[in-house]
Amino acid sequence: MVDPGVINDFCKEFMPDLSAKVFRTYNASFTLERELSRFDPKELVDPRNQDELLKFYNEANRKVAILCNHQKAVGKGHGDSIKKMQGGLDDLQEQLDMYKKHLKAQEDKKNPAVEADANRTDDEAYMKFIKALPKDKEATKKKMVMLKQRIEKKANEMDAKEMNKNVSLTTSRINYMDPRITISWCKKWGLDVKKIFSQSVIVKFPWAMDVSTDYKFFTGDGDIPPPPGTDGMTNGTGAVKRDFSGSSSGSSGDDSDAKRPKFS
Repeated sequence: MVDPGVINDFCKEFMPDLSAKVFRTYNASFTLERELSRFDPKELVDPRNQDELLKFYNEANRKVAILCNHQKAVGKGHGDSIKKMQGGLDDLQEQLDMYKKHLKAQEDKKNPAVEADANRTDDEAYMKFIKALPKDKEATKKKMVMLKQRIEKKANEMDAKEMNKNVSLTTSRINYMDPRITISWCKKWGLDVKKIFSQSVIVKFPWAMDVSTDYKFFTGDGDIPPPPGTDGMTNGTGAVKRDFSGSSSGSSGDDSDAKRPKFS
């Protein structure tokens, strides 16, 4: 095993303050800028959506963390947390199903509203949800759009939690990646920098906060090439697949013992 101190002493023979971490920091910043440069707003449903922008940034951050081998132990409660999140997501998807049925009923002039399940009339929360369903189609469609956004946000949060269960994004983001790359990208595409850096961290980077949207970390000629050993980098564990069409995953339809949605 090579002693890091020996490597650092060797580096200092060429330049004062040069160390292995300098190379590591450069590679991290280089990789972040390369990944962020691939951003194409046309690939997003809504390029102004903060959650979509944050998801793209976090994926770039994750690739840097993998490159730097910034790992962490999987939390003991991770599995239970994922199950809880999945339950909440299933509840929202089931509610979306009911909105779709309600809209279909509204479009049927003979039956202008969805009918309550006769077996659930004793469920106060359920009956409250039924009574609060919109009276017109436009209001129902608006509710469906809002619910789909909530579903997508929660699904993204679940994906991120699962993919990053053993990867530490914070170490590379705070200690290795040049903050000017992040701040410049946030300014250019409208992402609130406070979604990435806490206020206490922002205070530590006053020299970076005034950076322009055209800041470049890598100033070489041509496009940013892939750093050594990172070409073809995969997404690791991979994202959890989601279907936001409104159908509930894992539902058997006629199963009377199936878990019911929470109406809150």
